[in-house]
Amino acid sequence: MSDIHGTGKECLDLMVKLNKELFTAESQILDIGCGDPGSFFYLFHSAKFNHYTGIDLNERIKVRVPTTHDQPIPEDLVISSDTTMYEQYEKYYKYVINNSDKLDKPSFQRTFRFMQGTAADDFLKQEEKLHPKFDLIFLSNLLHLIPDKQDSFKLFDLVLNHLGENGIIWIKVFVEEYKSGVYPYNESDINLIRSRLSIIHDAADAEKRLIIGKKKISAQQR
Repeated sequence: MSDIHGTGKECLDLMVKLNKELFTAESQILDIGCGDPGSFFYLFHSAKFNHYTGIDLNERIKVRVPTTHDQPIPEDLVISSDTTMYEQYEKYYKYVINNSDKLDKPSFQRTFRFMQGTAADDFLKQEEKLHPKFDLIFLSNLLHLIPDKQDSFKLFDLVLNHLGENGIIWIKVFVEEYKSGVYPYNESDINLIRSRLSIIHDAADAEKRLIIGKKKISAQQR
């Protein structure tokens, strides 16, 4: 088996590095553009949270169990069109976790919710009527996929409105040219995001910038 990748694993590693909790056992987590959510199964079994909602434009969310490149994928890891999210979780648990109590199906459905084929803004506008605030929101590898920066910032503002009191937002964007369909953030764009947050962590590598913070409270709100 190869190394575990994904935002959930990155979050766990960063909490260890910073010696800081980004969520608690009571936290409601929202992952916008969740893609492959398998690392959040790993995160849950390593540091419990209350509930996770993953939304993605793709009509079919698939969990990739990490395997080595020189090994064929075991037959029982193959994800077919009718493999349920719980069955995907079971496969991931068997091959990756397998060291704590596995969730049964009702518990899994209470803990994890997946909204497939769902646009972020549509979900957030509807969700405001049902569950207006989240404790931790992941906006990772999404904003730089929006061609119009104004639309990107509008989504950022909408997401901030769904962040609870003392809630934390995790943002990762490309800051360098990568490939067609990626619209990197420049320093001015980054500064606009930073201006809206009380920064907890800000780090860059050769291609991306990770910003973690809390929503700033205006003087009128105090």
